[in-house]
Amino acid sequence: MDRFLIRSSGSKDGSHNDVVIESSVSEDEPVTRKKKSDSEHTSMSLPPKTRKYDDMYLAYGFTSNNSVPPQPLCVICGETLSNHSMKPSMLKRHLVTKHPSVKEKPVDFFKRKRDSMTKSSSAMKSYSTTSKQALQASFDIAHMVAKTKKPHTVAESLIIPAAVRIAEIMFGKAEVDKIKTIPHSNDTISRRIEDMGDDIIKQISEKIILQKQFALQIDESTDISNSAQLMIFVRYIDDDSENGIQEEIFGCKELDTTTTGEEIFNALNKHILEKELSWEWCVSVCTDGAAAMVGRKSGLVSRLKALNPSIKWNHCIIHRQALASKRLSRELSCVLDVAVKIVNFIKARALNSRLFRALCRDMGADHITVLLHTEVRWLSRGRLLNRLLELRNEVTVFLRNMNSDFLSYFEDEMWLCKLAYLSDIFDKINDLNLQLQGFTTNIFMLEDRIKAFRKKIKFWRSKVEAGNVTSFPQLMEFSEENYISPTENVKEIIKEHLTNLESHFEHYFPSVEENDRQKLWILNPFDENAIMEAGVPDDAKEKLFELSSDSTLKPRQQECPENITGFWHRLKREYPQLRKMALAELLPFASTYLCESSFSHLTTLKTKMRNRLSPESDLIVGISSLNPRFEKLISAKKAQVSH
Repeated sequence: MDRFLIRSSGSKDGSHNDVVIESSVSEDEPVTRKKKSDSEHTSMSLPPKTRKYDDMYLAYGFTSNNSVPPQPLCVICGETLSNHSMKPSMLKRHLVTKHPSVKEKPVDFFKRKRDSMTKSSSAMKSYSTTSKQALQASFDIAHMVAKTKKPHTVAESLIIPAAVRIAEIMFGKAEVDKIKTIPHSNDTISRRIEDMGDDIIKQISEKIILQKQFALQIDESTDISNSAQLMIFVRYIDDDSENGIQEEIFGCKELDTTTTGEEIFNALNKHILEKELSWEWCVSVCTDGAAAMVGRKSGLVSRLKALNPSIKWNHCIIHRQALASKRLSRELSCVLDVAVKIVNFIKARALNSRLFRALCRDMGADHITVLLHTEVRWLSRGRLLNRLLELRNEVTVFLRNMNSDFLSYFEDEMWLCKLAYLSDIFDKINDLNLQLQGFTTNIFMLEDRIKAFRKKIKFWRSKVEAGNVTSFPQLMEFSEENYISPTENVKEIIKEHLTNLESHFEHYFPSVEENDRQKLWILNPFDENAIMEAGVPDDAKEKLFELSSDSTLKPRQQECPENITGFWHRLKREYPQLRKMALAELLPFASTYLCESSFSHLTTLKTKMRNRLSPESDLIVGISSLNPRFEKLISAKKAQVSH
């Protein structure tokens, strides 16, 4: 091919805009060079033109939406065109080609279509907003129902009608109908509570999986419908909490048949595995001393140790205290038995109860009834004896009026001295029991209180041996009121009981001095002797010496010495190794108090009228300190108002 040159026509000013096509070395690869004019370059850099809506476009069946830039919206089919199409010619083309049957309609026809579309859009938006608000309110109502442990029907029978009535009185009837749209039926509230309970358990599981360490507290009891309920509490390390350790209910499982160690283990193991936890992360289990829990071969603890030999078992310290205090000598046991029989004589018949109540009112007594004895309640004996001693004058008059054989006991001063001593000693035991109860307790705290009580027993015994009974105020008061002194026989009985009480506490709470000294650094990290005896690696001891020499940390520990968990939690950045070791020792439960208190909640929740209730979700939501993640729960539900 011959080489050639193409030149453009000249411009007005005689210059040329050159477009040159030159032949290259190869004929197949021509090189094209084009020089753009300044006007072309300027036009390409400008932004595209934004068109505005004009009311005259309604004649073509188009209105505008609220977008930026505005876009034409067909009032016939609802199709939205681009802003570039905001031109009469393009709008008319859409009307003629897609809606030829209405192309001759007047503007009023298209106005009616536009208004109808606007109303439908507003109604849908209002419906959507109301539905979401109603869904949120439904969850809040279900949460309140669970927290107050009320029947699920209370929302339908009381809460919503009361809210409607209050709104009518206070604000008029304009907005009342929205309240009625809140889903609040019995089944709806039940489903909401189940969803919230599952979410709380999921939150706990996620935190445990993050730390890979937890301790369990387990107990079993029977509810009003004779169903066996296995209560499970878990304690875990939580960096977001104030004290670094959180304890929460982790389940309440119903045992279908027997309550053997095998059945308890199967229910517990299934629950733990369903929550994606591992027994390798479990450091401790706290139970009572029942055979199903601690049996050598098939007990729960034995089965758990087979899975993880490093799991430690803690016998509930409150149960041990109750067992140590239970045994009495023959003389004192007879006094307690007679006291229980007298109370039963008064309370057994309704007529006797009414007569005794009227007598107490006439005599101006501080109380109008005596208290029954219940063996399973920790504080029962002390409260029964204390109330009976306070009402001894009224009881004496009542027994005399009833010609009861029990009157002879209340006329025996030495028998009353023994009763006064029992009231005193069980009052002290009850005080100890209350000190051992509570939340966020640890082994060190409760063992210190047991040690203090054992020292008190020695002190009381030494006082009685010296012939002094001033340590027992009610016995002292009774002696002074009646101008008598306890006989030597009574003092010997008291001394014998205190001696036996001391030996029983020694049996159930054996002291392990060496182990105690090795862990003393947790309670007092500023004691050099405690650091030297600490059972920790050498590198950890070096860190302990650094901590003990930090003058800024000691005031923090002294501000609240009981909150030792919070002290170590605040050191998670400065001394992470020591914090981890300390919290690992503070993590195990020392008692089954949480389970016992939950059984009390269960009696409130599952009543005779609600005996078919499956209480797990209600109990979890009702007593857990964690709040459900409402936003997550609501987003997973389809908003729908009640009809």
